[in-house]
Amino acid sequence: MHRIKHLGGKEHGQSLVEVAVIFPFLLLLLLGAIEIAQAFNAYIALINSAREGASYATLYPEVVDCTTALMDEDDGTEFGGRCFEYSERIKGEALANKLDLRELSITKPTASKPFYANCPITATVAYSLTTFSSTMSLPLFGRMGLPNKYLIRYSVGMPIREAEQQACLPS
Repeated sequence: MHRIKHLGGKEHGQSLVEVAVIFPFLLLLLLGAIEIAQAFNAYIALINSAREGASYATLYPEVVDCTTALMDEDDGTEFGGRCFEYSERIKGEALANKLDLRELSITKPTASKPFYANCPITATVAYSLTTFSSTMSLPLFGRMGLPNKYLIRYSVGMPIREAEQQACLPS
């Protein structure tokens, strides 16, 4: 009986060693899951932002002629106001989803001219995602090939709703 007790005493710290060996791997797995969740959240927010821009562009297809300057600041004209509103709707949707607007890139919508109802108009939005692990590197492993920033881009096309011609001509 005394001998069995003695053998159990040698295994006294085994559980602590097992936890110490497994803990870094579990922590790395948890950080990876959080990283993927952040990227997925930014992607969903970008989808919503691009859809909002495309929805506005279907009503005012002339925004395909917008310049970057007009999208950044309203010049007081009706056309400039529509360009600014296009940009602001996308930014508003991105801001509602807690994206950093400094990292958001809005491209003017694209469509073939002349504008016909039911022809597609496409809005494209890009976001440069920086996660909490972007500045981390592991000892001996470094960044393990992971980028410092993830560029997420989304384009969505919708049919033009407001146009003088009511049929989209095949190209």
